[in-house]
Amino acid sequence: MRSTRSGWPQTFVVLAREYVEEWGDVSGTMLHDALTEGRVLAET
Repeated sequence: MRSTRSGWPQTFVVLAREYVEEWGDVSGTMLHDALTEGRVLAET
């Protein structure tokens, strides 16, 4: 975890698209929380 200039913590999650497509809808997982509460910074 890194802190931004404002001091708020950040977490970066890097996963394969196939993994996200398979497991992204599973409620109660970190991946689901990241997809629903976070934001996508880049896609390839």
